[in-house]
Amino acid sequence: MCGILLHKSKGLTDDHFIRSLKMLVHRGPDGVDYKNYGKLYIGHTRLSIIDLSEDGKQPMISNCKNYTLSYNGEIYNFQYLKKDLISKGHLFYSNTDSEVILNGFIEYGNNFFEKLNGIFSIIIYDIKLDKITLARDSFGVKPLYYFVNEDQIIISSEIKVFNDYCEDDPNSKILFLSHGYIPSPNTTLKNVFSLMPGNYAEIEENKISFFKFFDLKTLFNQKNNKKMSKQLVMSAVNNQLLSDAKIGCFLSGGIDSSILSFCANTFLKEIETYSINFKNLEDERIFQKELIKKYKLINKEKIIGYLDFKNYSKKFINHMDMPTIDGFNTFLVSHLAKENNAKVAFSGVGSDELFFGYPTFKKLGLLKFLKNFSKLIPFSLIPNKYKKLDYLMLDSEYGIYMSHRAVFSISEISKILKVKVSDILSFLNKYDMQSNQNIPELSLIQKIAFYEITKYMEGQLLKDADVYGMANSIEIRVPYLDINLAKAALQIDSKLKLKGKQNKEALIKMFKENIPEKIYNRKKKGFELPYHHWISKSGIRNEITSFYCEKLNLNKAHWSKIWALHILKNKY
Repeated sequence: MCGILLHKSKGLTDDHFIRSLKMLVHRGPDGVDYKNYGKLYIGHTRLSIIDLSEDGKQPMISNCKNYTLSYNGEIYNFQYLKKDLISKGHLFYSNTDSEVILNGFIEYGNNFFEKLNGIFSIIIYDIKLDKITLARDSFGVKPLYYFVNEDQIIISSEIKVFNDYCEDDPNSKILFLSHGYIPSPNTTLKNVFSLMPGNYAEIEENKISFFKFFDLKTLFNQKNNKKMSKQLVMSAVNNQLLSDAKIGCFLSGGIDSSILSFCANTFLKEIETYSINFKNLEDERIFQKELIKKYKLINKEKIIGYLDFKNYSKKFINHMDMPTIDGFNTFLVSHLAKENNAKVAFSGVGSDELFFGYPTFKKLGLLKFLKNFSKLIPFSLIPNKYKKLDYLMLDSEYGIYMSHRAVFSISEISKILKVKVSDILSFLNKYDMQSNQNIPELSLIQKIAFYEITKYMEGQLLKDADVYGMANSIEIRVPYLDINLAKAALQIDSKLKLKGKQNKEALIKMFKENIPEKIYNRKKKGFELPYHHWISKSGIRNEITSFYCEKLNLNKAHWSKIWALHILKNKY
């Protein structure tokens, strides 16, 4: 992966731009370069994956000298697209997907984005028209942030670049404490936004216009499939093995990473897998060893103890682009991949969202019933364990989703931030209206799936994968979000996904003969670090509990609340 940056402002100097660009060097340590067009600068930090030669250097200028590209990502069907462009007369001087994007944009304009099967954030500058085009992949695997006003334009892979130019947004604390991350399009800064997945935008005369090339909600309304082909998963993995640098696979021991490791090993026998386990604490190595033994995988394991938490946590927080309560696991396993000289690694992110792996989906009936009577519930009197039900007071079904997913209840956030409950409700309803538009026609279960994909997956899992993979200069790929696989999975009838005792039965059925029974018959469990042990031993729990003792009862609080308040203290 790479870091991309554009900055347009009167009086901007080389030194100012280079200082900002160097903030992104961890994303691309193999090369740093930029182009200057008067008051506009466009830059790139390169992590060499495809075509390691100087031919892949960016920013890349078109043959006609009118377009300049700075791009972050991988396009898995670029060879197919390249053949089409060659047939139309385009010349190529490298074996990069970057050059395919540049020529494809020249040939097809904005219609080219929907042809891309990959993960990407793109900036293209039209020199003649002084026009900027930016685009982001369908599910938001790669981030892209922007700030546009009458005096200045900034577009970047990470938020830290904007800190010197933009003010903090105090409302972002409400989003963080409720979600555990900052959901798109909002950020921690005023007027700095995340380009939404599946969107492209055009900026002319410092005015920005938005367009969709991928609309997630329409997939739920298409004709339902009763099943999907195993070959779609195999093909997605095979297509994403494309790399001129070393590639590996994260192996947690769960069904998702086990399937990816099996598929990757089928096509590339020497591929390494990377596993994190814990000293003297419960972990998943028993499940990892089942797959390793069955397929003689080359597994690299790291045993993490309290001292590792102590040594790495400061670096982890320093690399945190926006506050999140997750991501430390990704940071550690990416560091392990880097220690073994990999530049690319597969992650199982996306499977739970596409195949309904979360328990949320099976609790909807009760939550819907309670929402119908939410005005009668005395939320101030209910036990702490059920405080999050106060999200049912939100106007839409987003309240049902948040009553299960939230970190803190609305009443707890009110006490922490000294903000009225009514003001928090008003803000969250406004956020819901702005970010979850045009989905009223979906069924409740489809809406929850939509929220899982556009909130938790994009806002936390994918964002953390990008930030903490890039902190270690590791490109994390997500084969379950291959566009063809994802489309097929989203069109499986929702009732069929929930049928049976196992979560993700539709996925498991396809790979039962390949994955040890001990793995697919286990109870659903996420890859969770032993935070509860570490934050107690480090004194973080005592510190946070003491600090908030007058506002909250945190004595038996889940580790996520303690960790969230620790992050709040260190990142705001």
